Amino acid sequence: MMAGLLAMLGTAGCGGGDEQALPEGMVELASATADLTASGRMDTVRLLGRPTDAGGAFHEDFTLLASRSPRTWALPNGAASGYSPQLSLADVTGDGRPEALVSADTGGSGGMIAAAVVMVVAHGDGWRFRNVFDVEAGPAPELVGGFVAGEAAELEVRAPGLPPRQETLDLRGRYTDLGDQSPFDTRGAVRTPVQLWGGAVMAVSAVTLDDGRPALRLVQQVRGVSNADRLAEVTTDLVWERATWTTAGVVVRPLP
Repeated sequence: MMAGLLAMLGTAGCGGGDEQALPEGMVELASATADLTASGRMDTVRLLGRPTDAGGAFHEDFTLLASRSPRTWALPNGAASGYSPQLSLADVTGDGRPEALVSADTGGSGGMIAAAVVMVVAHGDGWRFRNVFDVEAGPAPELVGGFVAGEAAELEVRAPGLPPRQETLDLRGRYTDLGDQSPFDTRGAVRTPVQLWGGAVMAVSAVTLDDGRPALRLVQQVRGVSNADRLAEVTTDLVWERATWTTAGVVVRPLP
């Protein structure tokens, strides 16, 4: 089984020694220590980045560096840059070894983040890495729908491994102060079509489900007539089964 897993992993290289010189222009942004090999030995993973020419808190070219190896692993585009980056080590795939979870603020007004989950597997004197999640490649649920008569919105959640889920969001009284600019007329009919949008991942975290399984939790938000019009929060728990993510549960919470 281990041989099959290693065959699926991309090689980040092997190396020896505890000396780790950072690549030119890189700085350490965060680090975390855990038993990466389930052998009782603690290893450290470091998150590196490159300051932009403008300086400040924004960094790009996020890269992982694990102890005892000089080689680095570049994160995918969906997690390669941002503000205030964070790194944690937690088992979200259930293989008994922690994965690296990286997230950073993008700086946009929508609260979106850059994030990735990376397997770190011992190989000789070094490591092999595999990207198993990022906010661009997913998988995150697709959120689609629009406003309907009766001052409501119909939301469909299309999550991996589950049939499409239908939700009705009660919007009565939400746009009263807008007067003639309200998307609904005085009878509750839709004046002009409004499609729900958003769906970008706003948080990624490691959780343990009630049945004891480790999972990856995603938080998304559904918007209506504007970026500030946040109608609902969708929380999805993903579990790693047969080398892919499937959905263990979805919670839709209307926002006031």
